[in-house]
Amino acid sequence: MKILFVDDDKFFMQPYVDVFIAQPNSLTVNIVNTAVKAQNILSEIENVGYDCLVFDVMMPPPPGWEARTEDGKFTGTELVKEYQDIIVAIGLPVLILSNIGVAALTTRVNSLGLSRHLIEVRSKILTPPADAKALVLELIARRDV
Repeated sequence: MKILFVDDDKFFMQPYVDVFIAQPNSLTVNIVNTAVKAQNILSEIENVGYDCLVFDVMMPPPPGWEARTEDGKFTGTELVKEYQDIIVAIGLPVLILSNIGVAALTTRVNSLGLSRHLIEVRSKILTPPADAKALVLELIARRDV
């Protein structure tokens, strides 16, 4: 199973990636540390074969997105919004991890209209790496149902 993990904070990302690639149920993880790199991959996502996306929310926005993302506060959700047609078309699950208010973020994500079985929003602080891996595996299993 192949995961795209997008987060600009290597300190945060590495423990998650380490757990994701560990046995059992090891995952292949492509690490991307900018929203611009994520855009390049997402524009070709139908041809790349990812099973799940894991996004941080607060990242520097791509050029031209400054107003759209309120100084980078919602870059991860804007990536989902930008590519939601593809995400829905191929049934690609998304896990959003963030340190900003999860309730407000969930409301924002729900406003995109994505199916609840495709997207989960969780707190980084309250979702240790092992729990995140279990959730990614659950999201992938939901996709296959």
